Amino acid sequence: MQKEVLLENSVNTDRKLAMSLYYKAKELMHQPLNKIPSLKEIEDLFKESIEVYPNMWASKLFLGELLFKQEKYKEAEIYLKDAINYVPDSVLAKYYLVECLKMNEQNKNVDNMDYREMLYILENNIRNFIKNALHTEFKEDWWDRGIPSPVRAKCAGRREQALKEERNEELLLFADFYHYKEIFNANKKIFANHIDIRKWGEKLTFVESLRNSIAHNRPFTKSSSKIKEYYLEFEKIMNKG
Repeated sequence: MQKEVLLENSVNTDRKLAMSLYYKAKELMHQPLNKIPSLKEIEDLFKESIEVYPNMWASKLFLGELLFKQEKYKEAEIYLKDAINYVPDSVLAKYYLVECLKMNEQNKNVDNMDYREMLYILENNIRNFIKNALHTEFKEDWWDRGIPSPVRAKCAGRREQALKEERNEELLLFADFYHYKEIFNANKKIFANHIDIRKWGEKLTFVESLRNSIAHNRPFTKSSSKIKEYYLEFEKIMNKG
């Protein structure tokens, strides 16, 4: 029992030190660029907090963001993937990871990606497709006029419950595949020229059923291979413009 108490005290001490390093790095990040001593100093603080307490996912998330903004895509990808293992629903981690995946040359070949990576890029492509189409039709009112009110409410609720650092992010980031299906159905005249709405509704329902398993690193089922098929199919839709 005494050893367990000592171990717990040690873990708590490490966590407090890691949090202190994390907050110091975040404070430096929020300063004007001309007042930041060096980005290297911020990187080192994040890395030190992770070294002290390896479960420090917040440091991994924002270190990944910082590295991405410095165009260190391969290194950023490592930290972002690790962060997602702890917070699989983080919209920021997935957003920056998708951007890294698109920039890393080795990922130009779909065979180099796993199902989870394809899922993130597929979802990112669908969101961009929806936003671009609705913005073309409704201009600046695309969110209010193109997104069904139940979907708007659900996204707003999810954002309110998200990580503190994510509560100012775009609402569409908090939608899921079921919501994309509802958006397509509510705007059939807009999307019918680009996709088969009924078939893609079925595909989105199927993909959403796999999302949790893939996001939480559960064993893949044979049906998970459908992700690759849908990913490639939607890439063609995006390329057609």
